[in-house]
Amino acid sequence: MYGVPEKTLRDIIKGKINPEGVTTGREPVLSMLEEAQIVEHLKIMAQYGYGYTKQETVDIATDFAIQLCKRTKEQPLTLTLFEGFRNRWPEKNVQKPSLERVRANMANEAVVKQHFASLSQTLSKHKPQPIFNVDEKVISMDHSPSHGVYASTKS
Repeated sequence: MYGVPEKTLRDIIKGKINPEGVTTGREPVLSMLEEAQIVEHLKIMAQYGYGYTKQETVDIATDFAIQLCKRTKEQPLTLTLFEGFRNRWPEKNVQKPSLERVRANMANEAVVKQHFASLSQTLSKHKPQPIFNVDEKVISMDHSPSHGVYASTKS
C-alpha cells in the first residue's frame, strides 16, 4: 500500500529493526564515533573562539574521511553532509560569535596557560624552524567573522 517492502515490515515486527532508528537514504560516510571526534574538535576550537564555516566543517570531514580511506580527494564530501551532520548533532549550530564574549573567555588565565602549553607541545612536535614563508593573505587584521559552527552555550 505505501511501498514498504514486506520483509522490512516483518523485520520490524520481529524486532530485528528498530523503527525509531530507521532513516531513508544512504548511510552516513562517517560513523557516529568518527563524527563524535569531529564534534570534539569543533568544541575545542570553539573554546578558543574559533568557529568553522559550513564549508570548512565539510572540508575537515572530507580530510578525515580521506585519512580513513572512506573517500578520495576526487570525491569530496558536500554541504549535504553538513545538513545531516547538523541533524545528528543538534548541539552544533551556526551562529555569528559575540566578539566580547570570545575576548572575555580568551582572557581567562587558565585558557591562556593551556594555550601556551599546547603551543609549546605543538612547536616541539612539528619543529616549524624550516618554515620561511607565511601567506599573509589569510591573516585577517579586521574582525568580521563569517557565520560558523560553534558549541551551544545554553545549559
